[in-house]
Amino acid sequence: MTTPRVTVGMPVRNGAPVVAEALASVLAQDYGDLDILISDNASTDATPDIVEEFRRGDARIRTVRHATPMRALDHFHWVKDQARGEYFMWAAHDDVRSRDFVSSLARALEERSGAVLAFGDLCISHEPCRMGDPRVYAFETRGLGALRRVRKAAFGKCYQIYGLWRTSFLCRLPLAYSQWWPDLPLMMGAACVGEFIHVPGPRFGYYEIFKSDATRAAYQDLGTPLRRMGSVLELQRAAWVSCDAVAGPAMAAFAVGCLTARHAAQLPGFAWRRARERLVGR
Repeated sequence: MTTPRVTVGMPVRNGAPVVAEALASVLAQDYGDLDILISDNASTDATPDIVEEFRRGDARIRTVRHATPMRALDHFHWVKDQARGEYFMWAAHDDVRSRDFVSSLARALEERSGAVLAFGDLCISHEPCRMGDPRVYAFETRGLGALRRVRKAAFGKCYQIYGLWRTSFLCRLPLAYSQWWPDLPLMMGAACVGEFIHVPGPRFGYYEIFKSDATRAAYQDLGTPLRRMGSVLELQRAAWVSCDAVAGPAMAAFAVGCLTARHAAQLPGFAWRRARERLVGR
């Protein structure tokens, strides 16, 4: 037996209303050489039964069910660490992608050896498992040096985390925990190593949920309240750990400096929102 070329990791917790549609989007890919891992994070709904039904119908699927829940970031990294394929892709239980998503991104990575990640066209939906409306998303770092790549990652968003990764590069990145914006340190560490490339055509449908920082943190961290005063420092520490592991302390210091500049630029807007919240509360 040969090892599948692409591992798709789907971390899920209590996804019963939509996980079947998200999984169907993965199974419908026109790239058949897939290893599909579904990791159930101690769900308390019908998720295990739904997943088991899919597993019985498709030999590419393997499943794991955890007895006790873990934090969302820990779960995402756990799934990544089980990758068997040359390439890896995270698949959330409420997002979808076009049939040519994996095949198009795999071709792009094969053609550009300096790229660690390929991603298609972004579509945003406010309903789960829908393609949604296309958005302009300038994440590509093709042709940029390491410093410019890291700076762009520090000031950007992280939708491209759901693209196709080179597994060997992705597994070099450590688990650097941050309660606020937990995926940003990983993206900055990856930017130290290589390029993010945009592949026009294949579409990714992202389910956008409007949540406060406190609500999001409580969901991701199993009820832990948001530590507002320490969240920025924790994010900077996580960025240091991620970048230092792959590029050394000088690059890590540069990455932290970029985050500091981003926070300084956002401070007036944050102060205004906090003041408005207090006035409305009265």
